[in-house]
Amino acid sequence: MGEFKKGDFVRRTAGESLTTNAGRHGAGFVGQIADNVKGFTTEVVFTNGHAGLIEMYEPWQPRIGEPVKVTGNDQWAGDGEVTELRNYGVFIVLMKTGRFSGKPGGFYLRDIEPILAHATPEQPATLKIEAGKFYKTRDGRKAKIERSHYGDSYDFVATVEGLPGNKVYKKDGKHGSRWIANNPSDDLIAEWIDEPVTKPSNDNAKPKLKVGDRVEITANDNYRVSFVGSFGTVKAAPGNAAAGFRVELDDGREFPFWPSEMTVRPGSQPPTTTIVALIENGQPKPSSTPHVHASTEAAEKEAKRLAAKYKGKKFGVFTLTATHEEAAPVYDHKWQNMAALGLKIDAIKELRAVAGLTLKGAKDAVEAWIEYENAA
Repeated sequence: MGEFKKGDFVRRTAGESLTTNAGRHGAGFVGQIADNVKGFTTEVVFTNGHAGLIEMYEPWQPRIGEPVKVTGNDQWAGDGEVTELRNYGVFIVLMKTGRFSGKPGGFYLRDIEPILAHATPEQPATLKIEAGKFYKTRDGRKAKIERSHYGDSYDFVATVEGLPGNKVYKKDGKHGSRWIANNPSDDLIAEWIDEPVTKPSNDNAKPKLKVGDRVEITANDNYRVSFVGSFGTVKAAPGNAAAGFRVELDDGREFPFWPSEMTVRPGSQPPTTTIVALIENGQPKPSSTPHVHASTEAAEKEAKRLAAKYKGKKFGVFTLTATHEEAAPVYDHKWQNMAALGLKIDAIKELRAVAGLTLKGAKDAVEAWIEYENAA
């Protein structure tokens, strides 16, 4: 409630509006203000010709399930439906028309506006309630028509889910009677249709994700809607409950994602093992610990970035095509295994500890053993 200006969208909080030549509306009505008329009271006039007292309206805020249109973001322009409200005033809209039809997008209030329905939420003329049937109220409750009211076919008595006592309705579904005032939110708007029974999900089940899985980002709880539809590879599992799975996207970027944001796609194209290396005199000189990219495209992007940064230098993209490996030999003594792995200093320390040799004696023995093994 408060001051509004021309062009603002507002929602009526309760009761019914003033009567005008264009009709009237009730609680829940959403409209756009065309003018403010100030006198003894302040009235707001809407673009559809309706009017009401200003204190009966509040600034419009989208509700879950409410149809909206994206107008403040040209790229995402189109109609959709609000599916979720996030922190920081971000509304998640499932787009139904436009370039991104079928995809969810996150928008601030400034980017969306309501799709205004018919000004007066009257009941369809074809709705005729009957005893024994179930109907849906305007606020989504289930109502059952129990019987006619004291034998009078003009009024019917109904029980409404979640409300105490009985409600009285006219033949067209309007709440109230010749003796009871109308409450628009209790009006019957259609026959009740039960939702299909679905198998309950186990949201607490341990996520079936592991390092190496190929995944598609199918949702995003961090408002980075541009990630939806991207593919990647799980690089690391969360170390604690507050961390997500670390995923390397096919474009080379790495971000944490929650299990609910990903779907395993084992049939998607597996990533390639690709590195970028400096080329000098026609020979590649890779780093001792090069970054391994998940796709050729990501590596090519990195090579271009390095070439732009280090002008005059050439960078090449190298893709792993095959590997060959033989099992490493296992030796009888721990110091020998250390030396075989290149841990020369550790091998010398280990040999001194078990054989009681001097530093020079252990060093000579380890180096002689390494030379012998390399010559074999």
